[in-house]
Amino acid sequence: MPQTNKQALTKLVLDEAIAAVAEQEFNRLRRITNDDVQLAENVNAALDSLAKLQYGVEPEYNEWDALFYLTWYQPRQINLALTILPGLYEDARTDLGANFSLHIIDVGCGALAIQFAMAILATEYQLEGKDVTVNGIDPSEPMKKIGEAL
Repeated sequence: MPQTNKQALTKLVLDEAIAAVAEQEFNRLRRITNDDVQLAENVNAALDSLAKLQYGVEPEYNEWDALFYLTWYQPRQINLALTILPGLYEDARTDLGANFSLHIIDVGCGALAIQFAMAILATEYQLEGKDVTVNGIDPSEPMKKIGEAL
């Protein structure tokens, strides 16, 4: 499915918002760090921790991990969902008719990326008068912690 101008704009605005929040968080963490050596060690440890995700090793989810998780992982996941979910909505509308209520339940172990994307789309659809509800359920305490940190 080709990307619409609206989807491209949403992704751009989201990426800019995430970058702005990440910059503020980085500056906050830098201010409370003792020196440049500790700063470099914290950044390196967070990047090492997140690199282990590809092998299924959970990060520590400290403030530094959350910062880099936000800038590295979240935008890709949210943008992927923003690309896929409109097609699912249109498929459901085609199958069920124009007047249907869409209720999305996100059950998973993630840091709210899909939930975040669904909330963006649900808000957009609701502004267009479409009936959409989104609920997220996550039983993983570590993922809840990073989601709350984000």
